[in-house]
Amino acid sequence: MIPDRALASMQQLLARSMDGVLAFDRECRFVIWNPAMEKLSGMPAADVLGQNAFELFPFLVETGEDRVFHRVLAGETVVSEGRPFSIAATRRSGFLMPITSLCRTARSSGAWPSSAT
Repeated sequence: MIPDRALASMQQLLARSMDGVLAFDRECRFVIWNPAMEKLSGMPAADVLGQNAFELFPFLVETGEDRVFHRVLAGETVVSEGRPFSIAATRRSGFLMPITSLCRTARSSGAWPSSAT
């Protein structure tokens, strides 16, 4: 269990991060979507949290990014190359930054963090 003080510090860090940070559970439902992700994607956390990543963002399947998600969930450490993205609902597009050490399974919580800029 994470002490309350540490949890509060992590929440502040996520809220103040300039990088978009997200996490999802083993069913690929978003459990973290920080304010920077809201700004990057144009989608508020309230519309994203609890939603399946592949249903909400079909481009993840279309581009093969879903395979990266599943490899990480299987326990593999994955080096993800930078890739373009496009969100039809908000007409936002950009480039996912390369991710290495951030793509690890957080076995205690069932969620893993990722980052986008």
